Amino acid sequence: LWTYIDLEASSNKNEKLIVDLQPNSSPIPFTSQSKARRCTPDFVLIRNFPTDIHGDDFKNLLFGFMFSNVPSMNNWESIFYAMHRPLVYSALNNLNANLPLVPMTYHPNFTPRTDDLLSDKGKVEYPKVIKVASTHSGYGKIRVRSDEDMADVKSILILNKDFYTTETLIENIDFEFRIQRLGDSIRGFKRISSSSWKNNWGAIQHIDYELEQKHKEWINDASKIFGGLDICALDVLKLKDGNEVILELNGTACGLMADHEAEDSTIIRDMLIEKMSSIYCK
Repeated sequence: LWTYIDLEASSNKNEKLIVDLQPNSSPIPFTSQSKARRCTPDFVLIRNFPTDIHGDDFKNLLFGFMFSNVPSMNNWESIFYAMHRPLVYSALNNLNANLPLVPMTYHPNFTPRTDDLLSDKGKVEYPKVIKVASTHSGYGKIRVRSDEDMADVKSILILNKDFYTTETLIENIDFEFRIQRLGDSIRGFKRISSSSWKNNWGAIQHIDYELEQKHKEWINDASKIFGGLDICALDVLKLKDGNEVILELNGTACGLMADHEAEDSTIIRDMLIEKMSSIYCK
């Protein structure tokens, strides 16, 4: 966890990075996490965001790792950019891959004139979903069906300087599924919530889902952004009319399905060893 990390980095190649790890308040049993440690890492595996929904921001530590040039998985550039939803969407939209992305607009924040800048062709019509800043796990988003709803949302948005995006609210959903890619390993699973319209919120159930060839092509294309993503996942809506819409791409912080967590963790371990071997065992 970022909370327990401190570091210093140098341009001196003989002492590039020193990481200080404080005792974890909830250590994994039978590990050294309960003790203070200091190390000089040769490789870093990142599996969570340097920011969270409570405003904690550890980009200063991320910059230290990037400054040191110590190798990582995913690569540091992709970790930095993947923190910001609009940048991920833009990179996907810029691929020559015909990905069926959900329509989106970007707004730096609310001012009285912002909704008048785009033409009708560029706007997202009601009903729509407002997503505030780069939050995850279902936080920071709300359904808006009318100008009256939007006025309520704007009265909150104006209190801060967070950007927001609008997306088409898709309601004829059959189910949502995730396309997960760990190196060359690709698997799919449905994600169903019995307690919320947000399928990644509430009482969630995961079920294995057989992917089609086009789904594998989508995730392989998406993984090419930001210099390549070793670990990533696409969230996709399956509609009742048979069409499919991509909601978003998750990078190195994407969670693993519980039924396959042990196997997938082993895959990540093997990927890590292979990457380290390619660097240090020449």
